[in-house]
Amino acid sequence: MHKQIKHQVFVLLLSFSLCAQNQYYLSSSTGNDNNNGSQTQPWKTLSKLSNITLGPGDTVYFKKGDTFRGIMLLMDQGQKET
Repeated sequence: MHKQIKHQVFVLLLSFSLCAQNQYYLSSSTGNDNNNGSQTQPWKTLSKLSNITLGPGDTVYFKKGDTFRGIMLLMDQGQKET
C-alpha cells in the first residue's frame, strides 16, 4: 500500500510538471501574430514572442527555412543552482 501511495504522488507531480511547460511556434512564411502560437497556428514575428514571459521548460520552435528579422532578448531570472 505504501508503494502505491508513492506511485500516485509521483504521477501527480509528473502531471504538474508537464502542464507547466508551453510550446510556442513561429513561422515568418505562414504565421500570423493574431494566431495563438500553436503548431497549427504559429506566430509570424519575433515581436509577438517578445510579449510573453517564457517559463522553465517552455520551448520555442522556429520553422526550418524561414527568416526572422528583428531582435530577441532573453532575460534570465531565478537563482543559480548550488
